[in-house]
Amino acid sequence: GCLAKRRYFELPLASFLKRNLISLIVPYFSFWCISYGYWLLRRFVLHEVADSQSWLDPLAGLLHGTGDMLYVNVVLWFFVCLFSATLLFWCLLRLRSTTTIIVAVAAFGCLGPFIPTIVGIPLPWCLDVAMVAVSFFGLGHAFRRNFDNDLQTRTGIRLLACGVLTMALVMNAGRNAGVDVSTMVLGNPAWFYFNALVGISAVVFLSQLIPKNLISKLIAENTIVIFPLHLIAFGLLTAVAMFVFGLDKSFKDASLAWSLMYAVAAVAMCVPCGAIIRRLSPWAIGFRSTAKS
Repeated sequence: GCLAKRRYFELPLASFLKRNLISLIVPYFSFWCISYGYWLLRRFVLHEVADSQSWLDPLAGLLHGTGDMLYVNVVLWFFVCLFSATLLFWCLLRLRSTTTIIVAVAAFGCLGPFIPTIVGIPLPWCLDVAMVAVSFFGLGHAFRRNFDNDLQTRTGIRLLACGVLTMALVMNAGRNAGVDVSTMVLGNPAWFYFNALVGISAVVFLSQLIPKNLISKLIAENTIVIFPLHLIAFGLLTAVAMFVFGLDKSFKDASLAWSLMYAVAAVAMCVPCGAIIRRLSPWAIGFRSTAKS
């Protein structure tokens, strides 16, 4: 929401849907196909998937678009959720009255966490998750214009705010149960929203403190590739560690250092994949022109 420009939501419905289909749903299908190929490899060659699962079973998850059914690559739910959340927010902005929009966004945020209990089943295309997500999206969009004001351009104030917010998150995160937004496991809704907003705010202030650098630039340019492919990278790294170096499967959990190296290595694998995809098939990640252009 912080990054979405106002003119993005001023598009007519047909243009808005077309843009989101190109930038979100096409990558969703593209990375699902890659993930499905990896799943088939694990199913028929490595025999890591139960034989009871048919090779057609993952297709249901592709069509339903929810986290628990997207077991070929669970993180793909975010593409679908963002598509549904932005469409929902586009509809809310048609209400025109600012007060009505605020009330509607707040109502979705309050009602969203209870949808699984009311309905009893996950809604297709993450519509239940989108009701929670749209409250964050709307709040970020409302404060977008304030991110560059004098208060937030002062390094000392940003550093202090980041420290206080991080401390608040560390002190209170344990008050809620484990959270998994993709499957609508939110624990206590009040603590969920408090911790989420505190954590997001801390990240925003921290990002403003980091100067421009090559690493941040590479990660930013390849986020759309890193987040759907990092689980596959994890699997490949684990396979290499086990079969080449003879390490136990749980080596990455032995210490924080191993976990960090594991994550860094996965990102390092995904970044060149992003460059290759942008060069050979930019349409697969929502680009409508060549990487050079």
